Amino acid sequence: MIKVEKLILFPHLPKTGGSSLANNIITKFENEIEYFRLAPKGRKETYLKRQFELTENLDTPQLILFGHDVDEGLLNYCQYDEIDLFTTLRHPLKRMVSHFNNVSNNLEDRSLTFDKFLSQKVNPSCIWYIRKFPSLIKNPFLPFLIQSLNIFSHFSSVFFTENSKDDFDRFMNILGEKFDPTLNINLGGISYPIVSTKEKVKSDNIMMNLNQDLQLYNAMQEMQSTLVTHNPLPKKKWKFHRWMITIINNTIWKTTSKDAVLKSTKDSFLEPIIKDQIEQSELNLQVLLQSIYEIQGFDNLNDEEKANILDVANFAIKNCEQAPFKNSSTKTKLQEILEINYAQKNRDIAKNIDIWDELPTNNEIVIQGHINTHLKHQNLEKAKEYLIKYCQISPFKHQPFFKLGRFYAKHCPEKEQEIIRCAQKVIEFYPKNKWANNQLKKIIINK
Repeated sequence: MIKVEKLILFPHLPKTGGSSLANNIITKFENEIEYFRLAPKGRKETYLKRQFELTENLDTPQLILFGHDVDEGLLNYCQYDEIDLFTTLRHPLKRMVSHFNNVSNNLEDRSLTFDKFLSQKVNPSCIWYIRKFPSLIKNPFLPFLIQSLNIFSHFSSVFFTENSKDDFDRFMNILGEKFDPTLNINLGGISYPIVSTKEKVKSDNIMMNLNQDLQLYNAMQEMQSTLVTHNPLPKKKWKFHRWMITIINNTIWKTTSKDAVLKSTKDSFLEPIIKDQIEQSELNLQVLLQSIYEIQGFDNLNDEEKANILDVANFAIKNCEQAPFKNSSTKTKLQEILEINYAQKNRDIAKNIDIWDELPTNNEIVIQGHINTHLKHQNLEKAKEYLIKYCQISPFKHQPFFKLGRFYAKHCPEKEQEIIRCAQKVIEFYPKNKWANNQLKKIIINK
């Protein structure tokens, strides 16, 4: 546990000019303030065995946690007398142009168009903040905009890229310094020229996909001129921080981290996983899943470690065409869980309900395990209970709402309002989702 007088949490939404602010903090407070940039190019090697393994005995009046990887889970590590949350917003279209330029510049295939890129991006700024602070969402069925505004009600201030010089200066003033705009300002993709009628149609479609992001941006600009107080953060257990996948990714492509990561993970459950990946040129999911499958002592790990292992395993299973499981009469609990999760692709569900006991209850693999097993045993009330919980822990994904909606449609078709609520939420993520649109049409026709 880190004990500080004042904690500053700054989740950095990508492509909002945060690198310039980060460089100001580094330059002006090199030896005076504890600052950790939690991003792939972070100043300090915080991606070791634990994000904060090197700071457990930290003695500093003020700690700044800044970066793309900052989320609510970091609060589980910190004990503080005072906390301030800050972030930066940028006009949604300009941010997406910058994001597109960054992505397309790194692709060999130049056929990706801006419109195609954005067709898969529905209100990405709202969803980004919901993903970072899911425990602040009181009702997962509310629109993204309302959920995001509720999250922002806990922030001390929101800055704007378009006003970066003044706003970032305001932040540096809070720290007792001035902002230097010459330190690596990178605001690419400011304009996206739309000239023809055909392109105007595409533009309208784009803005429809960014509609709630735009409303959030405008609402926060209006609120910032009058906002003088913010809601305190509730005292609660936050969703676990996902640090394990970041360590693994850094092991592969950030060469300066390899020795440090190997040293810090020595004699831990991570050591064989890191060793198996360290010489890979890119993430090898087959190797990763095999390394996880061979972990020993899973039952003796704490909930945070178990949750991180299961999160990484879930990611690997979803994207791995062939799982490297071994035939054996005796299997560890972790091996059983991985095999069950993989077998669910073929609808082969666990017969033993108890296998999900004593596992982190706010983890996607565990929740889905409970859901599928209770459905298999026709425990419909229990299955519904876990489906609703799935929506609560993952309000930034469409899958839980899709699964709950299908559950109601199949087992409780009379609950039309619940089906409508789920279908509308799925459409909010994917406007052209066939199941959701068909359900709404069916209910309207029946009425």
